[in-house]
Amino acid sequence: MLIALGIIAIIVLLLFLPLRIVFSYHEKVFSTKVFAFGVQVFKHSPKTKNNKDKKKDNTEETVKKAEKSVGKLSDKIRHYASISKKATTLARKYAKIKSITLKMKIGVGDAPSTAISTGIMWGQVYTLIGIIGSIMYIDKHDVEITPVYNENVLSLDGECIIESRIVYIIFIAITMLIKINSRKGKEE
Repeated sequence: MLIALGIIAIIVLLLFLPLRIVFSYHEKVFSTKVFAFGVQVFKHSPKTKNNKDKKKDNTEETVKKAEKSVGKLSDKIRHYASISKKATTLARKYAKIKSITLKMKIGVGDAPSTAISTGIMWGQVYTLIGIIGSIMYIDKHDVEITPVYNENVLSLDGECIIESRIVYIIFIAITMLIKINSRKGKEE
């Protein structure tokens, strides 16, 4: 009986263990790391292919691809926005963003267009940070958007660290799955 109580106590202790999740994007690679007690317990990073032989896309094709991706992303966000209201409330209570770091270089080819693009990007990034900040508490953020004049450049490096407890993440995930399943039942 004493051993069973000890095991239950350890499980409960582990459920309330602080957890740190780090999402990062660097050199076109998105990776995820999970830390418990400051020790990395999980890491996911997709294997990359050698793209040296691949031809560079011209700017117009890249812009068209980006517009198409943003359109698809916005449709998905609209679809899941109604589902995630409860999960957002729970995330606001039980999780916080420790830091957001974003480093971006923008160059459109000529100085005036680059300056305008950089200003627009500053506005968009801080609008997004404001929206995220209204959902979850953000400890700190570091945004650096650098204009690169007379070159065609678009590079992005970013990192987001979220902290919560295991039990809260499980609770939020279960709530989200219940909402998704109930929404699927209404659509059919």
